[in-house]
Amino acid sequence: MLTNLNWLSPGQAYPPASEADRLNQYHTNEQLFLCVLPDSWREDFQNLAQARRIRDEQVDLFLCYHQALSAKMADLVCGSGPVMESETAADTMARLLEQKEIGVCLYEAFLDVSRFGNAVCKLTGETITLIPPKYWFPILDPEDSRTVTAQVLAWPADPDENGQNTALLVEIHTAGQVEKRRYAFEEESGRIGTLNGDPQIVETGLSGQAVQVLTNLTHSGGLFGVDDYAPIHSLVQKLLWRFACVDRVLDRHSSPSLTGPSDCLEFDEASGEYVYKSGSYFSRDEGATPQMQYLTWDGKLEECFAEIDALLKQLSLLSGLEPCIQTSGETTAASTQMQEKARRILNRNNSAVKKILCMLAQKNGISLTADDFSLRWPLDESITGLV
Repeated sequence: MLTNLNWLSPGQAYPPASEADRLNQYHTNEQLFLCVLPDSWREDFQNLAQARRIRDEQVDLFLCYHQALSAKMADLVCGSGPVMESETAADTMARLLEQKEIGVCLYEAFLDVSRFGNAVCKLTGETITLIPPKYWFPILDPEDSRTVTAQVLAWPADPDENGQNTALLVEIHTAGQVEKRRYAFEEESGRIGTLNGDPQIVETGLSGQAVQVLTNLTHSGGLFGVDDYAPIHSLVQKLLWRFACVDRVLDRHSSPSLTGPSDCLEFDEASGEYVYKSGSYFSRDEGATPQMQYLTWDGKLEECFAEIDALLKQLSLLSGLEPCIQTSGETTAASTQMQEKARRILNRNNSAVKKILCMLAQKNGISLTADDFSLRWPLDESITGLV
């Protein structure tokens, strides 16, 4: 974790080494969401193939469970966005939310909450934008790992003719202000260069930080939310490998082969091999030689498909996605499980969304406090009620 700004000094690495695991996981999850086989998974499959002496380790089939999971969760939590209930500013805020497309922004934010564990919302001018979490570096109180003293956003910019970024832009957000810095940057070495000019201090006019973070489920040992993908990683990997194995076997035996007497073969001068010439007629007496027939093959894949079914059931159990073929009771249980998780995420972030909307109202000249309104979300009121 980062407890100071010393990592933003010339000669230091960007991104800082302490954040490497988190950023690598973001990269993997981004690929999974985009239905691209992650680089780390491809390496795992190559190792499996080598261990089993399989020459063709290519896994071509990719099942987009992760994207489906995030979309389903965002649908449940946010849908088209919350309805603001207020006795003073309901109509005014409704027009503002529609004008700024806040419903779309919040939906995308909850996609990030699902796939990354966190969504980083930034008040820019009079609207809200989302920042990829890979550019987000919270600074924590060294005596309390759950207290954020500053929100740092840092991203490479200004690519040269070779596509290498030459600058690092930094924003340090604290209550009521943002400090902007620009550093030289050498992307190939990942080292921060000298500071270009003096830092620029901008007053935001807000009582809090202009960067607010939505969070997935957390635990006492960490600040960052736990993404929805972690529990199903190994299951989906195993499913992809099993499907690839079945596909490889079926492809190998999909072309029918003939078995018969050797006198059905002719010598091919070009290839130097004996080959079967189709369409020829072979005269033979009753019982002289074995008759020609297609060679039948039994791949005995029953156990493989049984394992796939078991893996799919576990995937449904852990993700909450509806199983393809289940009893009605199991389907209802899966749906309820996902709704309950959506409710927990919603309860976790309701106050943060209200804070974001209050800041948005303030920047647009509307007087509004968190006590002036409540939010009604699309989630079934029989499960969530008003939060």
